[in-house]
Amino acid sequence: MPATPRPNRPRIGFRRILLGLGFLALVVAAALQFTDRGEAQFQRRSVQAWFRQLCRTEANARSFGPVGSAAGYEARIAFLEMGTNAVPFLVREAFTFRPDRFPRTNLYQLFLELPEWAGRGAFTPYSEILQQAARLLRGLRPPADVLLPWLQPHLESTNQLHARQALLLLGTIGPGAESILPRLLQSATNSTDSWARNIAWQSIRQMGVRASNALPAVLELIQPTVASNRMASAFLDWIAELGPAAATAVPTLESIL
Repeated sequence: MPATPRPNRPRIGFRRILLGLGFLALVVAAALQFTDRGEAQFQRRSVQAWFRQLCRTEANARSFGPVGSAAGYEARIAFLEMGTNAVPFLVREAFTFRPDRFPRTNLYQLFLELPEWAGRGAFTPYSEILQQAARLLRGLRPPADVLLPWLQPHLESTNQLHARQALLLLGTIGPGAESILPRLLQSATNSTDSWARNIAWQSIRQMGVRASNALPAVLELIQPTVASNRMASAFLDWIAELGPAAATAVPTLESIL
């Protein structure tokens, strides 16, 4: 009995596969370009690309020592060059409160074991993204009139995580820092959230000498407290960092100590 002829199946040629992959690459590139449009750039690279490079570099450094330090230095210089133009992106990244679920953390560990060309450092934990964005803002020290509008919605948020993070980022403000000191003092003394009180003091300490204008108001608040009070403890830490700028606090220090 003659064999039944099999129907001819269309073969996908190698050239068609290459054309398909090339088209897909163009679509992805166009999507990335559209996503980055309007963002700060330096040397024709987006702020997002520089941020990813810095995250990868720090992941390399944790796993392999000084590997990639030059790339990290390059990325930090890029952020200094972009300056306040990078603030909107960094604020968004600083509020990336997402859980690092099982697949993401495992993929992150897997990528750390791969060679550098394989994109080592991908899937950076969200907790590290938050910290990296805050560190970059601290290095930029943006003016109050630039940073405050981006933080205002978070300061007024009923979400405690967002409100606390906004208080912490207030400490990164450079010029105009004295304008937000009353807000920090109010949070440091009147907030019912103990975490918010501690974070407000931390932000005041971050400002260092820039916050010395708040010393008279702080002294008035501190005087009725005792040495065991947390406010007094935070006050002493801050005074130690102010140095000579805290000379007017000596009488109050004598009453506390």
